Amino acid sequence: MDALNKATAVSRILEPHSVAVIGASASPSKRGYQIINALQKAGYSYPILPVNPKGGAILGLPVVTEIDALPEGVDIAVIVRPAEEVPDILLQCGKKGIAGAIIVAHGFGERGDQAASTEKRLRDALAESGVRIIGPNTSGMVNCTVQADLIGLPELPPKGPVSVLTQSGNMILTVLEDSRAINGPGFDVIAGLGNQADVGYDELIEELCLRKSTRSIAIYNEGFIDGRRFLNSAARVAESCPIVMLRGVRSHEGGKAALSHTGSIAGADDIALRVLPQMGVTLVDRSDELLPIAALLATTPLPRPEAGIVVLADGGGHATLAVDALSRAGVPFASLSGETKAKLRKVLGEEASVENPIDVYSAIDAHPDVFPECIEILASDPEVGLILTSGMFGAYHLRFEASLVTAENSAAERIVALQKTSGLPLVFHSCYASRMPENHQILRNGGMQVFASLDWAVAGARALFERATWLSKNGSHNATLATGGPRVVVPNGLSAETTAREILQKLGVDTGQWLAAVDAESVEAAVSGFATSCAVKVDSAAVSHKSDVGGVRLGV
Repeated sequence: MDALNKATAVSRILEPHSVAVIGASASPSKRGYQIINALQKAGYSYPILPVNPKGGAILGLPVVTEIDALPEGVDIAVIVRPAEEVPDILLQCGKKGIAGAIIVAHGFGERGDQAASTEKRLRDALAESGVRIIGPNTSGMVNCTVQADLIGLPELPPKGPVSVLTQSGNMILTVLEDSRAINGPGFDVIAGLGNQADVGYDELIEELCLRKSTRSIAIYNEGFIDGRRFLNSAARVAESCPIVMLRGVRSHEGGKAALSHTGSIAGADDIALRVLPQMGVTLVDRSDELLPIAALLATTPLPRPEAGIVVLADGGGHATLAVDALSRAGVPFASLSGETKAKLRKVLGEEASVENPIDVYSAIDAHPDVFPECIEILASDPEVGLILTSGMFGAYHLRFEASLVTAENSAAERIVALQKTSGLPLVFHSCYASRMPENHQILRNGGMQVFASLDWAVAGARALFERATWLSKNGSHNATLATGGPRVVVPNGLSAETTAREILQKLGVDTGQWLAAVDAESVEAAVSGFATSCAVKVDSAAVSHKSDVGGVRLGV
Protein backbone atom coordinates (compact mmCIF):
# COMPACT_ATOMS: atom_id res chain seq x y z
CA MET A 1 0.00 0.00 0.00
CA ASP A 2 2.94 2.37 0.54
CA ALA A 3 3.69 2.32 -3.19
CA LEU A 4 0.03 3.03 -3.95
CA ASN A 5 -0.01 5.97 -1.55
CA LYS A 6 3.08 7.51 -3.17
CA ALA A 7 1.66 7.20 -6.69
CA THR A 8 -0.85 9.83 -7.79
CA ALA A 9 -4.26 8.76 -9.02
CA VAL A 10 -3.41 9.96 -12.52
CA SER A 11 -0.12 8.04 -12.61
CA ARG A 12 -2.04 4.92 -11.56
CA ILE A 13 -4.48 5.50 -14.42
CA LEU A 14 -1.62 5.80 -16.88
CA GLU A 15 0.09 2.66 -15.60
CA PRO A 16 -2.57 0.45 -13.99
CA HIS A 17 -1.47 -2.59 -12.02
CA SER A 18 -5.08 -3.75 -11.62
CA VAL A 19 -8.12 -3.24 -13.86
CA ALA A 20 -11.81 -3.64 -13.05
CA VAL A 21 -14.13 -3.87 -16.06
CA ILE A 22 -17.52 -2.60 -14.91
CA GLY A 23 -20.08 -3.80 -17.40
CA ALA A 24 -18.12 -6.91 -18.33
CA SER A 25 -19.91 -9.11 -20.83
CA ALA A 26 -19.72 -12.64 -22.16
CA SER A 27 -20.80 -11.39 -25.61
CA PRO A 28 -17.86 -10.87 -28.02
CA SER A 29 -19.71 -7.94 -29.64
CA LYS A 30 -19.72 -5.93 -26.39
CA ARG A 31 -16.96 -3.58 -25.19
CA GLY A 32 -17.09 -5.27 -21.80
CA TYR A 33 -15.86 -8.48 -23.46
CA GLN A 34 -13.47 -6.85 -25.93
CA ILE A 35 -11.52 -5.02 -23.19
CA ILE A 36 -10.94 -8.24 -21.24
CA ASN A 37 -10.00 -10.11 -24.40
CA ALA A 38 -7.59 -7.34 -25.47
CA LEU A 39 -5.88 -7.31 -22.06
CA GLN A 40 -5.35 -11.05 -22.19
CA LYS A 41 -4.11 -11.02 -25.81
CA ALA A 42 -1.70 -8.20 -25.02
CA GLY A 43 -0.13 -10.20 -22.21
CA TYR A 44 -1.26 -7.94 -19.35
CA SER A 45 0.15 -9.62 -16.25
CA TYR A 46 -1.80 -7.83 -13.50
CA PRO A 47 -5.27 -8.63 -12.07
CA ILE A 48 -8.26 -8.28 -14.42
CA LEU A 49 -11.53 -8.04 -12.48
CA PRO A 50 -14.78 -8.37 -14.48
CA VAL A 51 -17.87 -6.90 -12.78
CA ASN A 52 -21.40 -7.97 -13.73
CA PRO A 53 -24.43 -8.69 -11.50
CA LYS A 54 -24.98 -12.00 -13.32
CA GLY A 55 -21.70 -13.43 -12.01
CA GLY A 56 -20.23 -16.53 -13.67
CA ALA A 57 -17.00 -16.43 -15.63
CA ILE A 58 -15.75 -14.51 -18.70
CA LEU A 59 -12.73 -15.74 -20.66
CA GLY A 60 -11.72 -17.90 -17.72
CA LEU A 61 -11.96 -15.09 -15.16
CA PRO A 62 -14.41 -15.17 -12.22
CA VAL A 63 -16.94 -12.34 -12.41
CA VAL A 64 -17.48 -10.11 -9.37
CA THR A 65 -21.19 -9.40 -8.97
CA GLU A 66 -20.89 -5.92 -7.44
CA ILE A 67 -18.33 -3.13 -7.12
CA ASP A 68 -18.37 -3.43 -3.33
CA ALA A 69 -17.00 -6.99 -3.67
CA LEU A 70 -13.85 -5.81 -5.46
CA PRO A 71 -10.55 -5.85 -3.57
CA GLU A 72 -9.36 -2.59 -2.04
CA GLY A 73 -6.98 -0.32 -3.94
CA VAL A 74 -7.84 -1.16 -7.58
CA ASP A 75 -5.96 1.24 -9.86
CA ILE A 76 -8.52 1.74 -12.59
CA ALA A 77 -12.06 0.89 -13.57
CA VAL A 78 -13.09 0.77 -17.21
CA ILE A 79 -16.78 1.72 -17.15
CA VAL A 80 -18.70 0.41 -20.14
CA ARG A 81 -22.21 1.21 -18.99
CA PRO A 82 -24.73 3.80 -20.33
CA ALA A 83 -24.21 7.46 -19.44
CA GLU A 84 -27.11 7.67 -17.00
CA GLU A 85 -25.58 4.89 -14.85
CA VAL A 86 -22.07 6.36 -14.72
CA PRO A 87 -22.50 8.88 -11.84
CA ASP A 88 -23.78 6.20 -9.44
CA ILE A 89 -21.01 3.81 -10.52
CA LEU A 90 -18.41 6.50 -9.79
CA LEU A 91 -19.79 6.98 -6.29
CA GLN A 92 -19.49 3.24 -5.67
CA CYS A 93 -15.93 3.26 -7.05
CA GLY A 94 -15.03 6.09 -4.70
CA LYS A 95 -16.30 4.19 -1.68
CA LYS A 96 -14.15 1.22 -2.72
CA GLY A 97 -11.00 3.31 -3.07
CA ILE A 98 -10.61 2.90 -6.83
CA ALA A 99 -8.12 5.52 -8.01
CA GLY A 100 -9.36 6.27 -11.50
CA ALA A 101 -11.75 5.38 -14.26
CA ILE A 102 -12.05 5.43 -18.01
CA ILE A 103 -15.58 6.34 -19.09
CA VAL A 104 -16.38 5.15 -22.59
CA ALA A 105 -20.04 6.28 -22.65
CA HIS A 106 -21.13 9.35 -24.60
CA GLY A 107 -24.16 11.48 -23.84
CA PHE A 108 -22.65 14.16 -21.62
CA GLY A 109 -21.28 17.65 -22.41
CA GLU A 110 -21.00 16.98 -26.13
CA ARG A 111 -24.82 16.78 -26.32
CA GLY A 112 -25.38 20.29 -24.91
CA ASP A 113 -28.74 20.91 -23.20
CA GLN A 114 -29.94 17.42 -24.11
CA ALA A 115 -27.63 15.89 -21.50
CA ALA A 116 -27.34 18.78 -19.03
CA SER A 117 -28.75 16.81 -16.09
CA THR A 118 -26.47 13.81 -16.74
CA GLU A 119 -23.47 16.13 -17.03
CA LYS A 120 -24.34 17.78 -13.70
CA ARG A 121 -24.74 14.41 -11.99
CA LEU A 122 -21.36 13.34 -13.40
CA ARG A 123 -19.62 16.44 -12.02
CA ASP A 124 -21.30 16.05 -8.65
CA ALA A 125 -20.18 12.41 -8.53
CA LEU A 126 -16.61 13.38 -9.41
CA ALA A 127 -16.51 15.90 -6.58
CA GLU A 128 -17.98 13.48 -4.04
CA SER A 129 -16.17 10.29 -5.04
CA GLY A 130 -12.64 11.64 -5.52
CA VAL A 131 -12.20 9.25 -8.47
CA ARG A 132 -10.14 10.74 -11.32
CA ILE A 133 -11.46 10.02 -14.80
CA ILE A 134 -10.40 10.07 -18.42
CA GLY A 135 -13.41 10.87 -20.57
CA PRO A 136 -16.30 10.52 -20.83
CA ASN A 137 -16.85 9.85 -24.53
CA THR A 138 -13.37 8.37 -24.90
CA SER A 139 -12.04 5.46 -26.91
CA GLY A 140 -9.87 4.48 -23.93
CA MET A 141 -6.18 4.14 -23.16
CA VAL A 142 -3.24 1.86 -23.90
CA ASN A 143 -0.02 1.44 -21.94
CA CYS A 144 2.34 -0.53 -24.17
CA THR A 145 5.03 -0.68 -21.49
CA VAL A 146 2.88 -2.80 -19.16
CA GLN A 147 0.77 -4.23 -22.03
CA ALA A 148 -2.49 -2.71 -20.79
CA ASP A 149 -4.84 -2.43 -23.77
CA LEU A 150 -7.93 -0.63 -22.53
CA ILE A 151 -9.13 0.26 -26.02
CA GLY A 152 -9.50 -3.18 -27.55
CA LEU A 153 -6.98 -2.95 -30.40
CA PRO A 154 -6.60 -5.97 -32.70
CA GLU A 155 -2.88 -5.94 -31.93
CA LEU A 156 -0.83 -4.18 -29.26
CA PRO A 157 1.72 -1.82 -30.86
CA PRO A 158 5.38 -2.21 -29.87
CA LYS A 159 6.52 -0.40 -26.76
CA GLY A 160 8.74 2.63 -27.25
CA PRO A 161 9.36 6.27 -26.32
CA VAL A 162 6.37 8.12 -27.87
CA SER A 163 3.21 8.87 -25.87
CA VAL A 164 0.05 10.10 -27.59
CA LEU A 165 -2.85 12.22 -26.29
CA THR A 166 -5.84 12.89 -28.52
CA GLN A 167 -9.50 13.86 -28.45
CA SER A 168 -10.22 11.62 -31.42
CA GLY A 169 -10.33 7.84 -31.45
CA ASN A 170 -9.65 7.83 -35.18
CA MET A 171 -6.47 9.83 -34.62
CA ILE A 172 -5.26 7.03 -32.36
CA LEU A 173 -5.71 4.65 -35.27
CA THR A 174 -3.93 7.13 -37.55
CA VAL A 175 -0.79 7.38 -35.43
CA LEU A 176 -0.71 3.60 -35.01
CA GLU A 177 -0.81 3.06 -38.77
CA ASP A 178 1.67 5.89 -39.41
CA SER A 179 4.06 4.26 -36.95
CA ARG A 180 3.65 0.95 -38.73
CA ALA A 181 4.35 2.63 -42.08
CA ILE A 182 7.62 4.24 -40.94
CA ASN A 183 8.61 1.32 -38.70
CA GLY A 184 8.54 3.80 -35.83
CA PRO A 185 10.20 3.45 -32.44
CA GLY A 186 7.01 2.41 -30.61
CA PHE A 187 4.72 3.79 -27.91
CA ASP A 188 4.53 4.19 -24.17
CA VAL A 189 1.04 5.56 -23.36
CA ILE A 190 -1.78 6.30 -25.80
CA ALA A 191 -4.87 8.00 -24.37
CA GLY A 192 -8.11 9.36 -25.77
CA LEU A 193 -9.23 12.32 -23.66
CA GLY A 194 -12.80 12.59 -24.91
CA ASN A 195 -14.70 15.43 -23.22
CA GLN A 196 -12.02 16.21 -20.60
CA ALA A 197 -14.60 16.37 -17.83
CA ASP A 198 -11.79 15.84 -15.31
CA VAL A 199 -8.24 14.97 -16.36
CA GLY A 200 -7.01 17.22 -19.16
CA TYR A 201 -3.96 17.70 -21.35
CA ASP A 202 -2.07 19.78 -18.78
CA GLU A 203 -2.17 17.15 -16.04
CA LEU A 204 -1.42 14.29 -18.41
CA ILE A 205 1.67 15.86 -19.97
CA GLU A 206 3.01 16.61 -16.48
CA GLU A 207 2.60 12.94 -15.51
CA LEU A 208 3.97 11.60 -18.79
CA CYS A 209 7.04 13.79 -18.44
CA LEU A 210 7.85 11.96 -15.19
CA ARG A 211 7.86 8.59 -16.95
CA LYS A 212 11.30 7.46 -18.07
CA SER A 213 9.59 5.44 -20.80
CA THR A 214 8.14 8.60 -22.44
CA ARG A 215 10.63 10.74 -24.40
CA SER A 216 8.19 12.71 -26.54
CA ILE A 217 4.47 13.50 -26.43
CA ALA A 218 2.31 13.74 -29.56
CA ILE A 219 -0.99 15.63 -29.16
CA TYR A 220 -4.06 16.01 -31.33
CA ASN A 221 -6.09 18.82 -29.80
CA GLU A 222 -9.48 20.39 -30.49
CA GLY A 223 -9.62 22.67 -27.45
CA PHE A 224 -8.40 23.18 -23.89
CA ILE A 225 -10.58 23.45 -20.79
CA ASP A 226 -7.98 25.77 -19.22
CA GLY A 227 -5.58 27.10 -21.83
CA ARG A 228 -3.43 29.00 -19.34
CA ARG A 229 -2.82 25.89 -17.25
CA PHE A 230 -1.87 23.91 -20.33
CA LEU A 231 0.58 26.55 -21.53
CA ASN A 232 2.33 26.73 -18.18
CA SER A 233 2.45 22.94 -17.96
CA ALA A 234 3.80 22.75 -21.52
CA ALA A 235 6.59 25.22 -20.74
CA ARG A 236 7.69 23.10 -17.77
CA VAL A 237 7.39 19.78 -19.58
CA ALA A 238 9.08 20.92 -22.80
CA GLU A 239 12.30 21.62 -20.92
CA SER A 240 12.89 17.86 -20.72
CA CYS A 241 10.29 16.21 -22.97
CA PRO A 242 9.38 17.40 -26.50
CA ILE A 243 5.70 18.12 -27.21
CA VAL A 244 4.41 17.89 -30.80
CA MET A 245 0.90 19.13 -31.54
CA LEU A 246 -1.55 18.88 -34.41
CA ARG A 247 -4.47 21.23 -33.89
CA GLY A 248 -8.02 20.71 -35.06
CA VAL A 249 -10.72 23.38 -35.11
CA ARG A 250 -8.71 25.88 -37.13
CA SER A 251 -11.69 26.86 -39.24
CA HIS A 252 -15.35 27.81 -38.82
CA GLU A 253 -16.56 24.47 -40.19
CA GLY A 254 -14.01 22.53 -38.15
CA GLY A 255 -15.43 24.17 -35.04
CA LYS A 256 -18.88 22.82 -35.85
CA ALA A 257 -17.48 19.30 -36.27
CA ALA A 258 -15.62 19.41 -32.94
CA LEU A 259 -18.69 20.58 -31.05
CA SER A 260 -20.65 17.65 -32.38
CA HIS A 261 -18.29 14.92 -31.16
CA THR A 262 -16.47 16.24 -28.06
CA GLY A 263 -18.20 19.50 -27.21
CA SER A 264 -14.86 21.33 -27.56
CA ILE A 265 -14.33 24.96 -28.40
CA ALA A 266 -10.83 25.99 -29.50
CA GLY A 267 -9.32 29.44 -29.16
CA ALA A 268 -8.37 31.83 -31.93
CA ASP A 269 -5.96 30.07 -34.27
CA ASP A 270 -3.66 33.03 -34.85
CA ILE A 271 -3.14 33.41 -31.09
CA ALA A 272 -2.40 29.71 -30.67
CA LEU A 273 0.13 29.78 -33.50
CA ARG A 274 2.05 32.53 -31.71
CA VAL A 275 1.77 31.39 -28.11
CA LEU A 276 2.23 27.61 -28.28
CA PRO A 277 5.75 27.74 -29.82
CA GLN A 278 6.76 30.26 -27.13
CA MET A 279 5.97 27.55 -24.58
CA GLY A 280 8.14 25.01 -26.41
CA VAL A 281 5.37 23.22 -28.33
CA THR A 282 6.29 22.03 -31.82
CA LEU A 283 3.34 22.55 -34.17
CA VAL A 284 2.66 20.46 -37.27
CA ASP A 285 0.10 21.24 -39.96
CA ARG A 286 -0.62 17.77 -41.36
CA SER A 287 -1.90 14.61 -39.71
CA ASP A 288 0.80 12.52 -41.39
CA GLU A 289 3.52 14.64 -39.73
CA LEU A 290 2.44 14.17 -36.11
CA LEU A 291 3.88 10.70 -35.47
CA PRO A 292 7.06 11.00 -37.60
CA ILE A 293 8.08 14.28 -35.93
CA ALA A 294 7.31 12.96 -32.44
CA ALA A 295 9.34 9.83 -33.23
CA LEU A 296 12.29 11.89 -34.42
CA LEU A 297 12.28 14.18 -31.38
CA ALA A 298 12.08 11.16 -29.07
CA THR A 299 15.15 9.47 -30.53
CA THR A 300 17.44 12.15 -31.97
CA PRO A 301 19.94 14.48 -30.27
CA LEU A 302 19.53 18.21 -30.88
CA PRO A 303 21.74 20.28 -33.22
CA ARG A 304 24.77 22.10 -31.89
CA PRO A 305 24.05 25.68 -30.86
CA GLU A 306 24.60 28.27 -33.60
CA ALA A 307 25.35 25.53 -36.16
CA GLY A 308 23.55 24.72 -39.41
CA ILE A 309 22.34 21.84 -41.54
CA VAL A 310 24.20 19.98 -44.28
CA VAL A 311 22.35 18.12 -47.02
CA LEU A 312 24.16 14.98 -48.17
CA ALA A 313 22.45 13.62 -51.29
CA ASP A 314 23.11 11.08 -54.00
CA GLY A 315 21.28 13.00 -56.70
CA GLY A 316 20.56 16.56 -57.72
CA GLY A 317 16.77 16.34 -57.63
CA HIS A 318 16.44 15.36 -54.01
CA ALA A 319 19.17 17.81 -53.01
CA THR A 320 17.37 20.68 -54.74
CA LEU A 321 13.99 19.81 -53.23
CA ALA A 322 15.52 19.45 -49.77
CA VAL A 323 17.31 22.82 -49.97
CA ASP A 324 14.17 24.54 -51.24
CA ALA A 325 12.04 23.09 -48.44
CA LEU A 326 14.63 23.81 -45.75
CA SER A 327 15.00 27.38 -46.96
CA ARG A 328 11.24 27.93 -46.79
CA ALA A 329 11.23 26.43 -43.30
CA GLY A 330 13.92 28.84 -42.14
CA VAL A 331 16.46 26.14 -41.24
CA PRO A 332 20.02 27.56 -41.15
CA PHE A 333 22.60 26.07 -43.54
CA ALA A 334 26.14 25.28 -42.46
CA SER A 335 29.11 26.99 -44.13
CA LEU A 336 31.79 24.31 -44.44
CA SER A 337 35.39 25.08 -43.61
CA GLY A 338 38.15 24.80 -46.21
CA GLU A 339 39.59 21.86 -44.31
CA THR A 340 36.27 20.02 -44.44
CA LYS A 341 35.94 20.61 -48.18
CA ALA A 342 39.46 19.34 -48.80
CA LYS A 343 38.74 16.14 -46.86
CA LEU A 344 35.52 15.62 -48.80
CA ARG A 345 37.33 15.96 -52.13
CA LYS A 346 39.72 13.19 -51.13
CA VAL A 347 36.74 10.89 -50.68
CA LEU A 348 34.52 12.09 -53.53
CA GLY A 349 37.13 13.12 -56.11
CA GLU A 350 38.63 16.44 -57.10
CA GLU A 351 35.77 17.23 -59.48
CA ALA A 352 33.08 16.67 -56.89
CA SER A 353 30.90 19.53 -55.67
CA VAL A 354 31.60 19.88 -51.97
CA GLU A 355 29.50 22.96 -51.37
CA ASN A 356 26.38 22.54 -49.25
CA PRO A 357 24.33 20.61 -50.48
CA ILE A 358 26.88 17.86 -51.18
CA ASP A 359 26.13 15.49 -54.07
CA VAL A 360 27.91 12.14 -53.68
CA TYR A 361 26.34 10.61 -56.80
CA SER A 362 29.54 10.06 -58.80
CA ALA A 363 31.28 8.24 -55.96
CA ILE A 364 28.56 6.23 -54.29
CA ASP A 365 27.12 3.64 -56.69
CA ALA A 366 29.64 0.89 -56.01
CA HIS A 367 30.93 2.18 -52.67
CA PRO A 368 28.23 2.58 -49.99
CA ASP A 369 30.93 3.29 -47.40
CA VAL A 370 31.24 6.80 -48.91
CA PHE A 371 28.27 7.87 -46.77
CA PRO A 372 29.83 7.11 -43.37
CA GLU A 373 33.15 8.58 -44.54
CA CYS A 374 31.42 11.86 -45.48
CA ILE A 375 29.38 11.88 -42.26
CA GLU A 376 32.55 11.40 -40.20
CA ILE A 377 34.24 14.32 -41.97
CA LEU A 378 31.21 16.59 -41.55
CA ALA A 379 30.77 15.68 -37.89
CA SER A 380 34.20 17.13 -37.14
CA ASP A 381 33.25 20.56 -38.55
CA PRO A 382 31.94 22.79 -35.71
CA GLU A 383 29.70 24.64 -38.18
CA VAL A 384 27.69 21.46 -38.84
CA GLY A 385 24.74 20.99 -36.48
CA LEU A 386 22.74 18.33 -38.33
CA ILE A 387 23.15 16.14 -41.41
CA LEU A 388 20.19 15.31 -43.64
CA THR A 389 20.98 12.40 -45.95
CA SER A 390 18.63 12.16 -48.92
CA GLY A 391 18.12 10.01 -51.98
CA MET A 392 18.15 6.21 -52.13
CA PHE A 393 20.45 5.59 -49.19
CA GLY A 394 20.58 1.94 -48.16
CA ALA A 395 18.99 0.59 -51.35
CA TYR A 396 21.89 0.35 -53.79
CA HIS A 397 21.68 -3.43 -53.49
CA LEU A 398 18.07 -3.13 -54.68
CA ARG A 399 18.75 -0.62 -57.45
CA PHE A 400 22.06 -1.99 -58.79
CA GLU A 401 23.76 -5.11 -57.47
CA ALA A 402 22.49 -7.46 -54.76
CA SER A 403 26.03 -8.15 -53.56
CA LEU A 404 26.19 -4.56 -52.22
CA VAL A 405 23.92 -5.53 -49.32
CA THR A 406 26.87 -6.54 -47.12
CA ALA A 407 28.64 -3.22 -47.69
CA GLU A 408 25.44 -1.26 -47.06
CA ASN A 409 24.77 -3.08 -43.80
CA SER A 410 28.35 -2.43 -42.74
CA ALA A 411 27.95 1.26 -43.64
CA ALA A 412 24.80 1.47 -41.51
CA GLU A 413 26.59 -0.06 -38.51
CA ARG A 414 29.43 2.43 -38.95
CA ILE A 415 26.95 5.32 -39.06
CA VAL A 416 25.31 4.14 -35.82
CA ALA A 417 28.72 4.10 -34.15
CA LEU A 418 29.52 7.58 -35.53
CA GLN A 419 26.27 9.02 -34.25
CA LYS A 420 26.93 7.67 -30.77
CA THR A 421 30.46 9.05 -30.58
CA SER A 422 29.75 12.43 -32.20
CA GLY A 423 26.30 13.13 -30.71
CA LEU A 424 25.41 14.75 -34.04
CA PRO A 425 21.75 14.45 -35.13
CA LEU A 426 21.35 12.46 -38.35
CA VAL A 427 18.10 12.41 -40.33
CA PHE A 428 17.63 10.05 -43.26
CA HIS A 429 15.36 10.18 -46.27
CA SER A 430 15.31 7.30 -48.72
CA CYS A 431 12.89 6.77 -51.56
CA TYR A 432 13.26 3.04 -50.83
CA ALA A 433 12.33 3.31 -47.14
CA SER A 434 9.00 1.55 -47.71
CA ARG A 435 10.95 -1.57 -48.79
CA MET A 436 12.31 -1.84 -45.22
CA PRO A 437 15.87 -2.94 -46.16
CA GLU A 438 17.94 -4.49 -43.40
CA ASN A 439 20.38 -1.59 -43.19
CA HIS A 440 17.51 0.84 -42.49
CA GLN A 441 16.52 -1.33 -39.55
CA ILE A 442 20.12 -1.20 -38.31
CA LEU A 443 19.85 2.58 -38.27
CA ARG A 444 16.48 2.50 -36.49
CA ASN A 445 17.80 0.07 -33.89
CA GLY A 446 20.55 2.63 -33.34
CA GLY A 447 17.97 5.33 -32.60
CA MET A 448 17.77 6.96 -36.03
CA GLN A 449 14.69 7.51 -38.20
CA VAL A 450 14.55 6.77 -41.92
CA PHE A 451 11.69 8.45 -43.78
CA ALA A 452 10.18 7.62 -47.15
CA SER A 453 8.96 11.22 -47.40
CA LEU A 454 11.44 14.04 -47.94
CA ASP A 455 8.79 16.36 -46.48
CA TRP A 456 8.89 14.44 -43.18
CA ALA A 457 12.68 14.61 -43.09
CA VAL A 458 12.64 18.37 -43.68
CA ALA A 459 9.86 18.95 -41.14
CA GLY A 460 11.82 16.86 -38.65
CA ALA A 461 15.03 18.82 -39.21
CA ARG A 462 13.13 22.05 -38.69
CA ALA A 463 11.59 20.71 -35.46
CA LEU A 464 15.02 19.76 -34.11
CA PHE A 465 16.44 23.22 -34.81
CA GLU A 466 13.36 24.97 -33.38
CA ARG A 467 13.57 22.94 -30.19
CA ALA A 468 17.29 23.57 -29.80
CA THR A 469 16.71 27.32 -30.27
CA TRP A 470 13.82 27.40 -27.79
CA LEU A 471 15.83 25.58 -25.13
CA SER A 472 18.82 27.88 -25.56
CA LYS A 473 16.80 31.11 -25.49
CA ASN A 474 13.93 30.28 -23.17
CA GLY A 475 14.26 27.16 -21.08
CA SER A 476 12.80 27.93 -17.68
CA HIS A 477 13.52 31.67 -17.81
CA ASN A 478 10.44 33.29 -19.29
CA ALA A 479 8.28 30.61 -20.90
CA THR A 480 5.38 30.95 -18.47
CA LEU A 481 2.25 33.03 -18.34
CA ALA A 482 1.28 35.24 -15.45
CA THR A 483 -1.04 33.45 -13.05
CA GLY A 484 -2.36 36.43 -11.09
CA GLY A 485 -5.77 37.95 -11.47
CA PRO A 486 -9.23 36.41 -11.22
CA ARG A 487 -9.76 32.74 -12.03
CA VAL A 488 -12.96 31.42 -13.52
CA VAL A 489 -14.25 27.97 -14.39
CA VAL A 490 -15.15 27.61 -18.05
CA PRO A 491 -17.91 25.02 -18.57
CA ASN A 492 -17.17 22.14 -20.91
CA GLY A 493 -18.81 22.34 -24.31
CA LEU A 494 -20.88 25.22 -25.67
CA SER A 495 -22.15 27.86 -23.23
CA ALA A 496 -25.07 30.24 -23.54
CA GLU A 497 -23.97 33.75 -24.54
CA THR A 498 -25.06 35.19 -21.19
CA THR A 499 -22.75 32.70 -19.42
CA ALA A 500 -19.86 33.61 -21.72
CA ARG A 501 -20.38 37.33 -21.15
CA GLU A 502 -20.46 36.84 -17.38
CA ILE A 503 -17.16 34.95 -17.55
CA LEU A 504 -15.57 37.73 -19.58
CA GLN A 505 -16.81 40.36 -17.15
CA LYS A 506 -15.26 38.47 -14.23
CA LEU A 507 -11.97 38.61 -16.12
CA GLY A 508 -12.31 42.37 -16.56
CA VAL A 509 -13.22 42.29 -20.25
CA ASP A 510 -15.70 44.96 -21.35
CA THR A 511 -18.56 43.22 -23.16
CA GLY A 512 -20.56 46.37 -23.86
CA GLN A 513 -24.11 47.05 -22.77
CA TRP A 514 -26.45 44.06 -22.76
CA LEU A 515 -29.45 42.61 -21.00
CA ALA A 516 -31.03 39.16 -20.89
CA ALA A 517 -34.73 38.93 -21.67
CA VAL A 518 -37.05 35.98 -21.06
CA ASP A 519 -40.03 36.89 -23.27
CA ALA A 520 -41.22 39.30 -25.95
CA GLU A 521 -42.38 41.95 -23.48
CA SER A 522 -39.03 42.08 -21.67
CA VAL A 523 -37.23 42.25 -25.03
CA GLU A 524 -39.31 45.31 -25.94
CA ALA A 525 -38.62 46.90 -22.57
CA ALA A 526 -34.88 46.26 -22.84
CA VAL A 527 -34.60 47.71 -26.35
CA SER A 528 -36.65 50.77 -25.35
CA GLY A 529 -34.35 51.29 -22.37
CA PHE A 530 -31.25 51.49 -24.57
CA ALA A 531 -32.91 54.15 -26.77
CA THR A 532 -30.96 53.00 -29.82
CA SER A 533 -31.05 50.22 -32.40
CA CYS A 534 -30.10 46.86 -30.87
CA ALA A 535 -29.14 43.34 -31.85
CA VAL A 536 -31.47 40.67 -30.46
CA LYS A 537 -30.12 37.12 -30.29
CA VAL A 538 -31.29 33.76 -29.06
CA ASP A 539 -29.46 32.72 -25.87
CA SER A 540 -29.03 28.94 -25.87
CA ALA A 541 -26.17 26.51 -25.25
CA ALA A 542 -27.75 24.21 -27.83
CA VAL A 543 -27.20 26.70 -30.71
CA SER A 544 -23.59 27.04 -31.79
CA HIS A 545 -24.20 29.39 -34.75
CA LYS A 546 -27.22 31.62 -34.15
CA SER A 547 -27.46 33.05 -37.66
CA ASP A 548 -27.76 29.53 -39.12
CA VAL A 549 -31.14 29.09 -37.37
CA GLY A 550 -32.45 32.64 -37.78
CA GLY A 551 -31.55 33.45 -34.20
CA VAL A 552 -30.19 36.96 -34.82
CA ARG A 553 -32.09 40.18 -35.59
CA LEU A 554 -30.18 43.42 -36.17
CA GLY A 555 -31.44 47.00 -36.10
CA VAL A 556 -34.29 46.29 -33.68
